[in-house]
Amino acid sequence: MAERPSTTIGFVPRDRWCMAPAALERLLARTPGPFRLVIVDNGIPDPFRAPVERIAAEAKDAAIVRAAPGASSNATRNLVLDACTTETVCLIENDVLVHDGWLDALLDACEDHPADVVAPLLLEPRGPHEKVHFDDRLGFIRRDEASGKWRIDPRDTSLETDRGAPRRETDFVEMHCLLFRTAAFARIGPFDAEQSGSRAEVDLSLALHAAGVTTVLEPASEVIFSPPPPVHPAEREMYLDYWSVEANEADHRRIEARWNLVECPSAMGFVAGRRRILDTGDPAEQLRRFHADLDAQRRTAEELASVVPETDVVVLLDEAQWVAPEIAGPRPTRPFLERDGQYWGAPPDDATAIAELERMRGDGARYLAVGWPAFWWLEHYAGFADHLRARYACRLESERLVVFDLA
Repeated sequence: MAERPSTTIGFVPRDRWCMAPAALERLLARTPGPFRLVIVDNGIPDPFRAPVERIAAEAKDAAIVRAAPGASSNATRNLVLDACTTETVCLIENDVLVHDGWLDALLDACEDHPADVVAPLLLEPRGPHEKVHFDDRLGFIRRDEASGKWRIDPRDTSLETDRGAPRRETDFVEMHCLLFRTAAFARIGPFDAEQSGSRAEVDLSLALHAAGVTTVLEPASEVIFSPPPPVHPAEREMYLDYWSVEANEADHRRIEARWNLVECPSAMGFVAGRRRILDTGDPAEQLRRFHADLDAQRRTAEELASVVPETDVVVLLDEAQWVAPEIAGPRPTRPFLERDGQYWGAPPDDATAIAELERMRGDGARYLAVGWPAFWWLEHYAGFADHLRARYACRLESERLVVFDLA
């Protein structure tokens, strides 16, 4: 009798399919069996269909499950669960590149801890290097004493401290790659198929917390998330559906109501950034602009370091387009506008912007750094700009950054 697969790997779509052939080939090359592979097709664009089907046909114990065209990522995850007959199931998105030993480390953590859900360490390419990928606003789930609602607090350590760290329990996971004991779904139910995707990790994490499901991060397992660009013309519609402003706003409201949250950290600045990639439909030009932005961020970090001491608090006015530690390094940062430590969008008027700046200054902020994504503020909010230049010294002004000393 053939050996029964120890786990099912569900290969599910995120926002594109162009990375899928390379991700699938690498998964098969670097993952010793046995396992059962389930690939979910929610309308693979023609340029990528033949390679995916060829790889599946050549793989041992692999099947393609057809979903409705345009089905959400969560809907495709549920199809994997429907097809799963193993004790564990690993759900991995189609733009994730695995390292050697990734699955064994997840399975070992599941048994040894023991845990019901195990997340690998997520890495993301940044030029020639890789950084730890995670939304550091998702740190802890705590009860808010004033309102009685649940509150999401940010991490209190750098993401990079997870590299090489011991396995630990965690309140939050991201959706890119997760190993589950299949029995956990009897406690949390299926994925919400109505979720567009970008805040699905918040919904899942809250469900795991509410059900008391033991969830751990296993840094010994590493995988690489490959975000856009590029986005090819054949997958444009799928990409825009995933990053729909209306759908993501609806997800945000639904999660807050479902889990009785004080506030769900907004993803709308991130959604806007993802949509801006399609300002050009040429994948090569998208990549050129992406690498130019990385270079500009590196130069911005150098400029900020030249005028702001490492211990001083910096207010970042950047339209939530930057990853704060990449720009500010060890310097404490706050977004602008800010509410409970989270980015709160643009102000309705000059008076609100001025009042919020002065409040943050009174709370200890020492510098305001205006990045190029928000240079339009200095024209649109003319009264706010006049207030800054009249009251505070401008320590640096370049094509990328303007820094005001709030002392």
